[in-house]
Amino acid sequence: MTKLFEGTPGQALAPNDPRSKEMQTSFVAGLIAGVRESRASTPIAGGKPFLRLAKTGQLVFGASNEPVQQGSEWAVNPYSIGHGWVCWATAPGAAQKLLGEAMAPITSRKPVMPEAIPGGEWKEQRSFDLKCLNGDDEGTEVQYKVNSKGGMRAVDNLFGKLVDHWEKDQTNVVAILQLSSDYYMHNDYGQMFFPVFTISGWADIDGNRLEEGEDDLADDGAVGDVIDVKPAATVKAPLQPAERPGAAPRRQRPGGRV
Repeated sequence: MTKLFEGTPGQALAPNDPRSKEMQTSFVAGLIAGVRESRASTPIAGGKPFLRLAKTGQLVFGASNEPVQQGSEWAVNPYSIGHGWVCWATAPGAAQKLLGEAMAPITSRKPVMPEAIPGGEWKEQRSFDLKCLNGDDEGTEVQYKVNSKGGMRAVDNLFGKLVDHWEKDQTNVVAILQLSSDYYMHNDYGQMFFPVFTISGWADIDGNRLEEGEDDLADDGAVGDVIDVKPAATVKAPLQPAERPGAAPRRQRPGGRV
């Protein structure tokens, strides 16, 4: 049978030569590694909307800066947790511009910091995806990426809680969070906001929730940057927290929105 493409591994060898299969296997392994590395290190436009902490201290997501509903619950996808590096433009007065990103799944070693990019600075970054379970944004999936000092500390504290739970329970591995923010006063910059992740429950990967009382792991409390914490900033009209079980309160969207 004529080969479909020229220059394929082992082409110069006889079809029944065992070295031909070894070369093919090695080539495919290289393809797998290369594609994974490329996908991990190359940002692709589109996809899930980003969850971020606005300058006002409000957690928002998407291009329209939709605020996270107070009392809503968000499930962390454990398969999505990643770590690596991000490079943003650092020129004074320059518009915020992403210059590079190198990420890998948390189950793999963190990528080596890439070579310097002129006009930018590499910083460590962590990421994970979340899905809203109730309330006005039920079913919405977002991606959270963070490299700020306060955000990294909050995520690191959250990761510590995840590991503590996973060591005791390998079934209910999905953390359910309520999202909020707080701030501390910086001597030079004033209010410095940071995210607060409150673990309100756990579920298995199929979404079956671990009911409170089944063990002592259902509520691990809030985790965040706790350096010099001041009273929480008022960033939006308060809403009633979600009742359990049941849905979070529905907020009214502006007219004309679905």
